[in-house]
Amino acid sequence: MPVERRRQEYTANWTPDEPDWKLFQDNRAIWDAVMAQCDSARTSIRLEQYIFDTTGIGRRLLDLLAAKARQGVDVRVLADGIGSRGLIDSDGGQALLRSGGRITMLNGPWDVASNPIRNVHRLHRKTLICDEAQLMVGGSCYADYMLQWRDTMIRVGGPLPPAIVAEFERTSRRAHDRRLDPHVTDAGDMQEGWTYAIGGPNLHPQADLRRSLPERIAQARSSVLLTTPYLVPNRRLWRAIISAVENGAEVRILIPARSDHRLIDMLGRRFARALARRGVTIRQYTGGMIHAKLAQVDEAWSSVSSFNLDILSGSLNFESGVFSTSPALHAALREQWDEDWGLSVPLGTPSSHADRVGSDLGSRSDTLTTRRRSDG
Repeated sequence: MPVERRRQEYTANWTPDEPDWKLFQDNRAIWDAVMAQCDSARTSIRLEQYIFDTTGIGRRLLDLLAAKARQGVDVRVLADGIGSRGLIDSDGGQALLRSGGRITMLNGPWDVASNPIRNVHRLHRKTLICDEAQLMVGGSCYADYMLQWRDTMIRVGGPLPPAIVAEFERTSRRAHDRRLDPHVTDAGDMQEGWTYAIGGPNLHPQADLRRSLPERIAQARSSVLLTTPYLVPNRRLWRAIISAVENGAEVRILIPARSDHRLIDMLGRRFARALARRGVTIRQYTGGMIHAKLAQVDEAWSSVSSFNLDILSGSLNFESGVFSTSPALHAALREQWDEDWGLSVPLGTPSSHADRVGSDLGSRSDTLTTRRRSDG
């Protein structure tokens, strides 16, 4: 493919005007929005997911996708072969296939066993593209045990950058074991506007979440606000955070008081204490499991993505997200950040005490959540 055509295909920026967008800050609201967006699709649905359960919300979504396929909508699901293991063989998966939809699994157990070096990468993206005109991206999976989790997705309207659909197709080809050449991404000037960013193998560095996000953090001059469910940074992320502190920026990181992975919590606390000794302020969220992956730098740059501050996202996973310099988006994320920070306790607070604090703050959290939902 000629280089110029490849650049056009992988252009990652929205048009200069600010697109229509909306934030969703908990899984109940996110899943309702996903169902509504799929239900309104008229031509195509493209869905990438790490954990796609086959019961509860997962089954309801599969049934809806099957119904849309029977209506003639081109429905394609790309799921992780381990995180969504069993999806194809499930009743809902088979119903979708019989209806004309497609399901592709990336790097299942057999793929990893047969070629662990090439197929170690996990599909960690949580992306929904409808009619090539609406994008949802962020951290939410489809499993009922996550219903009460604090997560964040953003919906952004079109016209969408060509890279969004092109990257879905490219990763699908990877799942079918076709050779992929590194593509050239014209990400444009990421200083202004909105940019679709991805992480994964064979990427041009300019568009790679694994490079762009740490570089932005490292360049901070006044403030860095980070939300992550897992804090086990690789060397690039570690250096970026330390660089921001050395530049004089105030760096604050919000992690859950208790996540869904006890071992990662133990490792994360060690990294958290080491960062705290170097001037980073870290607090533990007590309002339940917080699974959002958010970054705000210098009150001028924001990201909503599937990217955890851990080794897997930083080195191996397929990831996706949105970068933006929109003041309105930054203000909305900052309002949620302040709410989450208010439901947190200092690093080192014993788990039992953190749970007790979380319980004491429960009525406050419910009130804030109700107000947020009533605000739309």
